[in-house]
Amino acid sequence: MVEYEMQWSVRSFLHRSSIWEDRARTDQSAGCAEYAARQAAVWKKMAANADLLFAKFNRNYKRLVK
Repeated sequence: MVEYEMQWSVRSFLHRSSIWEDRARTDQSAGCAEYAARQAAVWKKMAANADLLFAKFNRNYKRLVK
């Protein structure tokens, strides 16, 4: 069960990143688009960090972030 929860966490972070990336692309205001781009980067970094740590501590974990 823990292994799946690790993957769900990383996928959730990646999903949130993609939502913010969509907002950054579709927003008309430059300020709002920049904020959305920063939020997307934050969520993507969280996904990458979690993916790295999960792989480090669980040899059965399959990496989701390249």
